[in-house]
Amino acid sequence: MEFVMEALSHNNMKTTVGYFAGFEDKDKKEFMKKLLWLDDYRDPLVDNWLTYSPIEKPFDLIWIKNPDDFKKWINENGLPDAICFDHDLGETESGFDCAKWLVEHCLDNKLRLPKYNIQSANPVGKDNIDGLFKSFIKSGQGF
Repeated sequence: MEFVMEALSHNNMKTTVGYFAGFEDKDKKEFMKKLLWLDDYRDPLVDNWLTYSPIEKPFDLIWIKNPDDFKKWINENGLPDAICFDHDLGETESGFDCAKWLVEHCLDNKLRLPKYNIQSANPVGKDNIDGLFKSFIKSGQGF
């Protein structure tokens, strides 16, 4: 959205947001930042869960509930601007498995790791995801 603000020579984000208010929702979504919410249980729109978002509104929220849909969405749409991770997804694969897949995807495609946060209630799982990403970033390969 900052890029659009600069391209339109707007002095502040409020002007740019107002500019887009006149567009159809489908047109707005094309230019908005994307937040991928990976969680099989927590509705991101209930109980202030979006306070975990590493990017500010406005953004297009995509709620993904399982690892297969996570990988499919990224393969079909590219990396989002940010991802919020849960660890325990109630399936055979966890949020940590998704995080490992994401690191490999970024390595294979020479991509920058998106901004991220972790809303998991599992402290060990949360630390594992965060540690993986911090190691990847520290290595210089995750930017």
